Amino acid sequence: MGRVILDTSVLIAINNDGDSHYKSATSALLEASPWVGISVISFSEFLVGFGQRTDFEEIRISIFKKFDEVFNVDVEIASLAVRIRSEKKLKLPDALISASATLKNCELWTFDVSLAKSHPSSRLLI
Repeated sequence: MGRVILDTSVLIAINNDGDSHYKSATSALLEASPWVGISVISFSEFLVGFGQRTDFEEIRISIFKKFDEVFNVDVEIASLAVRIRSEKKLKLPDALISASATLKNCELWTFDVSLAKSHPSSRLLI
């Protein structure tokens, strides 16, 4: 198995044992490639749920330690995301994550059916 990038839905699930997808997400990760990354977009979407918590820096460090890489959005990713968004009718965050997975040669793991259908090398987790 090659490199894996997690969508926000999976990132949320693995960090919340009360999430309905927690068991399937953590099980899938146990079988995952030794290399797993996320997009800075997923990181940002994940942090929205924490609002104004004072332990933000602890949360950030904890997330960054769990993954081999957190991909930044550069001009190449942004340009491809615009094309993906236009062609696949995805929301911009999903298009950015899909573009990151494409350009970084990663399989995209998600619980989002529409994202999985739109991205050619995705794995829909259930």
